[in-house]
Amino acid sequence: MKKILFIGHDGSRTGAPIVLLHLLRWLKQNSDLSFEILLRRDGELKAEYEKLAPVWVLHEKMNTPGTVAARAARRMGLPMAESFLARQLAHRSVDLIYSNTVENWSVLRDLAFLGCPIVTHVHELEYWIRYQTGLENFRHIQNLTDYYVAASAAVKQNLVENHRIPDDKIGVVHEFIPTEVYSSEQRAQASRQIREKLNIPQDAMIVGGAGTTDWRKGADLFVRLAASVQRQQPGRSIYFVWVGGQREGAEVGALWLDVTNLKLVESHIKFLGVQSNPLDYFSAFDVFALVSREDPFPLVMLECASLAKPILCFENSGGAPEFVDRSCGFVIPYLDVDEMAARIFELQDSPELRFELGQRAAEKVRLKHDVDVSAAKILDIIELVSAPSLGHAKSSR
Repeated sequence: MKKILFIGHDGSRTGAPIVLLHLLRWLKQNSDLSFEILLRRDGELKAEYEKLAPVWVLHEKMNTPGTVAARAARRMGLPMAESFLARQLAHRSVDLIYSNTVENWSVLRDLAFLGCPIVTHVHELEYWIRYQTGLENFRHIQNLTDYYVAASAAVKQNLVENHRIPDDKIGVVHEFIPTEVYSSEQRAQASRQIREKLNIPQDAMIVGGAGTTDWRKGADLFVRLAASVQRQQPGRSIYFVWVGGQREGAEVGALWLDVTNLKLVESHIKFLGVQSNPLDYFSAFDVFALVSREDPFPLVMLECASLAKPILCFENSGGAPEFVDRSCGFVIPYLDVDEMAARIFELQDSPELRFELGQRAAEKVRLKHDVDVSAAKILDIIELVSAPSLGHAKSSR
C-alpha cells in the first residue's frame, strides 16, 4: 500500500484547500492509498481533513526562536520546521509527496531529506508566482518537483513559457467539484428566499460575483460594471450581488467609496461577505460575471455553472475562457466592462438564450469537471510518479 503525504498551504475555505478536500474524500472512497495531511497553517477545513486522515499543522511557533522546537532544531543543525518534520516522519515511510499549491516551497525544501518523488499541484498564474510566492522561492519548487498538475491549460502555458518547465512534466487537470444536483424546483425556491432576504424583486435580474475582494478577483471591476449598466440603460431592473470576501475593512471601504463617487444606486449593489450557504445565493443569480483579472480556474465558476447559470469572463484572465468558450456564456475583451454590460442586456432581453447557455454550462460541469472524472486522473498521476523506478531516481536529493 502506497503512503502519500499531502501538503496544503492552509485549511481555509478557499479554492485550493477545497479542491484538496474534494480529492482526498474521493481517494478515501475509491483507492487503497494510505495518506496523511500536513498543513502549513490552520483553518476551518482542518476538521474536515481530520475525518479522512491524520493532520499536522506547522504552527508559527515552530519557527519562533526560543521555543522547544527551535532549540531542538539548533541541536540537530536543522531548520526549525525541518526539525519538527524530521521527528514526525522518523518512523514513517513516504512513497510520494503531493504538494497542493506553490506556497509550500519552504516545506518541500525542509522535506528534501525524504528523497521521495514530489508532485506539485499548481493553482497559480504568473502574478501570484512572481509577486506573492517570489521567483527565488519558486525555484525551490522547480528544483524539487518531479511532476506538475496544472489547474488549467493557461497554468500549464505559463509554466512552460515563463519558467521553462518541460511540457512532458506537466499534466492538465482542470479544477473540479462534486456536482451536487439542485433540481429546478430547489433552485427556484432558494432564489425566491434569497431575493426576499435581500429585498430584490422576484422579476429583477441579478448579476452575481463571488470571491475575495482583492485586486486579482476584480471586485472593483464589478463596481465599474454596475456603473456601466446604470450609465448605458439606467431604467433596467438589474441588481449586482457579490458573495465572499470581506464585509468591512479597507478593501470594502474602497469599493463603497467608488459606489458613492460613481453615484450608483446603493440598494442595487451588495457585498455580502462569506456566506455559509453560497449555493443558495448562486441559485438566485441570473448570470455570473467573473470579473477576475487573473484566475487559474475558479471553483465559483463551476459552482454557478452547475446551477445552470451563464458565465461572463474576460479573455487573457486565466483558465475561465477554456470553460466558457462559446457554449456557456461570453468571453469579453480584457477588462471591457462596457462590452460585458452589453452582454448582460442581451441576456436579460432573451430568457431563452439565458436558459440555453445555462443548461450547456451545467452539462459541461457534469461531464468534464466532476470530482469523479478529475480525481481519477490525479490518481493515475500519483501511481505513475510514485512507481519505484521514478522514486529511486530522486533518492539522492
